[in-house]
Amino acid sequence: MKKRKRKTPEQLALAARITAMRKAAGLTKERFAAALDTTLGSVNNWENGQKPSAIWQRELDRFEAKLKEVTA
Repeated sequence: MKKRKRKTPEQLALAARITAMRKAAGLTKERFAAALDTTLGSVNNWENGQKPSAIWQRELDRFEAKLKEVTA
């Protein structure tokens, strides 16, 4: 059986940030994935500590910036 690697504090912080962003937008994982034009599996991976690729990190940063504009 494969051992699971422990998540680093940075991975856990990023996962918490993505989850908080999604919840602040009032979106389910499915709707968040659709808003970003990605898969539910990707969102699950990110919220479980897997780092998004650089391209998806930029998309998440843009989404977060728009969310801040709307809620400010």
